[in-house]
Amino acid sequence: MDSDRLNDVLMQSVGSTVETADAEYLGEIAEVVCGNKNENIQYVILKSDIFFDKRERFFAIQSTPELLKIKGDNKVTLLAEIVDLQLARTIEAKKCSKSISQFQPSICELRHYKSGKGKGE
Repeated sequence: MDSDRLNDVLMQSVGSTVETADAEYLGEIAEVVCGNKNENIQYVILKSDIFFDKRERFFAIQSTPELLKIKGDNKVTLLAEIVDLQLARTIEAKKCSKSISQFQPSICELRHYKSGKGKGE
């Protein structure tokens, strides 16, 4: 999938379910964040409560075709495993845009994330 289609579908995906490639439920998209200079999505925020403590957690996932796939029905698939979320490095939410590109794969858990910022920074 080209990055333009990925970008277009993700712009309309807030509230959509996210699954692994094996169709395991991961959570839902809470927000999409665009870069400051253009309309391309920099990363998506995944809201998830699938872990043993059932605590709601937020993860920033870099918007790349290597990590996110859109199926024919516009369903979002994360090309990573649940363990990748469990082992994701935790960063302060306010530092996310500066830090996310430093991690490979580019998934990090956000500490002190407040939802409802909208579709841009």
